[in-house]
Amino acid sequence: MARRHFGSVRRRSSGRWQATYWHDGRSHYASQTFAAKSDALAYLAIVEADIHRGAWIDPRAGQARAGTCRGRPSQTRVPKIVKVPAASCSTLVSG
Repeated sequence: MARRHFGSVRRRSSGRWQATYWHDGRSHYASQTFAAKSDALAYLAIVEADIHRGAWIDPRAGQARAGTCRGRPSQTRVPKIVKVPAASCSTLVSG
């Protein structure tokens, strides 16, 4: 069989196939394993086409640990809910 020019597949001890590829200097693994080698190869073909079209999205994008964006979770602001008596609402509506 000819050697692929993009990515590789390997058989795991479970008998399933795992697809791996390099892009932007990092290795990436498929998020699932495949029952057939042909399915893993098809996955790599789709990823390669996405990269060439500019439609590829890093699977790790958006995976940030809690607290890395705004500090620790205990320091984030939570809006305060205030109860308003029903009588004051009717005066606001009637004007």
